[in-house]
Amino acid sequence: MKVKVDQCCCGCTLKTGTILIAAYYIVSSSAVFSMCILRMSMVKHGTNNSTGPVIDSKITENKGKINKDEDTLTEYAAARLNTMFSIYAIFFAFSILINVMLLVGAHKENLRLIYIWIVAQLIYLIMSMIGLISNMFLSLMNSSEKVGSIGSTLLNIVLTFYFLVVVFSYHEQIKDRQQGVPHRQQGVPPSGPPVVVYIDHQTPPPPYAELYPPWPQQGQFPPK
Repeated sequence: MKVKVDQCCCGCTLKTGTILIAAYYIVSSSAVFSMCILRMSMVKHGTNNSTGPVIDSKITENKGKINKDEDTLTEYAAARLNTMFSIYAIFFAFSILINVMLLVGAHKENLRLIYIWIVAQLIYLIMSMIGLISNMFLSLMNSSEKVGSIGSTLLNIVLTFYFLVVVFSYHEQIKDRQQGVPHRQQGVPPSGPPVVVYIDHQTPPPPYAELYPPWPQQGQFPPK
């Protein structure tokens, strides 16, 4: 990846921006994970105040596909809904784990932990782009049906790409610092006290003959 930035969008350093990105993903993923667990519990115990309409829609969708009675269709729809929430819960649990690793890696400047997050986020970005293209294609094929929100997916892709650039830039900054790349190449002013060179003006320079000895004349060369 050639795209790099020197600071985060809010004007903070790359380290602070990386920590904020990790905290944002941890909070949002934890909220969605908790909601998935709650919905799974509601489906399991038959609390259909909020999941009832979804189950009813699944029953209507599968009435012509499965030749079963109403109770069997209800169980089938509930099982499909429970499977969907389980997949979401696993995905966001993995997201929490990856972003905790990023948070620790940013604090301790651990390149390996940050690199794992970069790879995982790059895979997620590619999957999101594939999903966006699929939604656009399905929207053209089934214009009468609502096939996802293309706008929200596109916004998510843009944010994911920018967060990826910020974290990658911080990763490269740590890598350059650990490898001893000159500060001029890093764009960071040198640290530490200035180097002072003392020149002794009282001692005269050495004679010219000592600096430039005479060229040997013919016959003075050593024998071969």
